[in-house]
Amino acid sequence: MYEYTFTAGSKNNIDTKGFCNNFSEIQQETLRHTADCIHHRSTYPNGFVIEMIEYADKIIIKTNRELKDDGNGNFTVLEK
Repeated sequence: MYEYTFTAGSKNNIDTKGFCNNFSEIQQETLRHTADCIHHRSTYPNGFVIEMIEYADKIIIKTNRELKDDGNGNFTVLEK
């Protein structure tokens, strides 16, 4: 998996347009929810998987596909 770390509160966007027709098609799982951390996973119908681990000071994002940064906080999911 690919891993990216962001400062909490930073403006970042991962473009998943076209990955599904309806939000309900995305399988959502909460893996851990504690006072220190929220960890959840989203699996899209096209096989894209993203995990977000949120702490007070940072957010760690893990994906099964590489993300391309446009330099302005917008990320595109690259094909396999």
